[in-house]
Amino acid sequence: MTRLHRYGLGALGAVAFLALWEISARFVWRDAQVLPSPTQAIAAAAHYMTARELAAHIGISLSRILGGFALGAAAGIALGVASGWYASLGRIVRPIVDLLRPIPPL
Repeated sequence: MTRLHRYGLGALGAVAFLALWEISARFVWRDAQVLPSPTQAIAAAAHYMTARELAAHIGISLSRILGGFALGAAAGIALGVASGWYASLGRIVRPIVDLLRPIPPL
């Protein structure tokens, strides 16, 4: 199967999904509160998403991420130093740290 053929099938599947969603939203459910159509969702996003509002939301998200990182870094550094000084604390904390390590940061 060629790369173009594979991407073409993927694009066809996405277009078919969006078309089925649009038809279902317009003719089956008809209530935009239950199932808005893709065109209604895009129109609402374009209407409400101004550059100023988008910048405000990005700023809020960045402040939450940086605040969480600062709290986590401070707790991690304090716990790491304390675990280095006190071997018994290190043996207590090590399983918890190893359990939490695989969780993605965001």
